[in-house]
Amino acid sequence: MNSYTLSLSTTTAALTATGHEINMFDVTELNLDIVNIYHQVFPYYISVNWGDGSDLFEPEIKTFRDYRKDSIIDEITKGIAPVFLATTYKHIYKPSAASLVKSANLKIGIQYITGEITELTYPINIRTEGFYENIGDLELIDVNLLDDVNYSSNFVFRSKVDNYIMELNNSPETDSETSFVINNVGNNYEKANDKNENVVEDREAGIIKIISES
Repeated sequence: MNSYTLSLSTTTAALTATGHEINMFDVTELNLDIVNIYHQVFPYYISVNWGDGSDLFEPEIKTFRDYRKDSIIDEITKGIAPVFLATTYKHIYKPSAASLVKSANLKIGIQYITGEITELTYPINIRTEGFYENIGDLELIDVNLLDDVNYSSNFVFRSKVDNYIMELNNSPETDSETSFVINNVGNNYEKANDKNENVVEDREAGIIKIISES
C-alpha cells in the first residue's frame, strides 16, 4: 500500500485557504500531521472531512499525556505539544471501481476559543493503477530455445515491482497451422470458410490474411 504524508502549517487563527493538489496512486494511506498549526490561541475544536464519503472525523481534544499509558514517540520526534496536535491521524483512500480517476476534497476545520476559524481544503486525485504501475519494468531472466521443427522458444521475465515471474511461450498451438494471404478475398474467403470452420480473418496492412488450421 502506498502512503502520503500531509503536514499542515499555519501562522494565524483566521484563515481560509486551498492547498496544493494531491495525487495518489491506487490504495493510499494518508498521514495527517497537524503539529505545526497555529496554537498560540487554543484550538478547542478540529474536524476532518476526508472527502470520500466516510464519516466526519473529530479528534479528541486531549491536552495532557498519560506517561504511564501513552507513547512518547510523537513528543520526541515533534517536540512538546498538546497530545491532539502531536498525534498523526491516518486515513486510507481507495480508487474508484468504475473510473480511472477519483476526486475528493479533504477539508480541515479548526475553531479557536476566540471564535476565529481556520478552513483548509486540499483537492485529492486517486488514480487507479494500470498494468504498468502494478508490475513496473520487466527483466529478462531466462531464455530457452527449443530444437524442434517449430523453432519454439520460451522467455521468462521478472517484474521490478513485487518480483512477479512471467513466462512467454511462442510455440504454436498446433503443428498443422498454415497461413496464406489473399489480396482480393471475394468468393475465395467464402470458399475457405465453407471448407474449414477454424478460418480466422486477420486484417493487416490493407490486406486480409486468412489463417486456416487443417
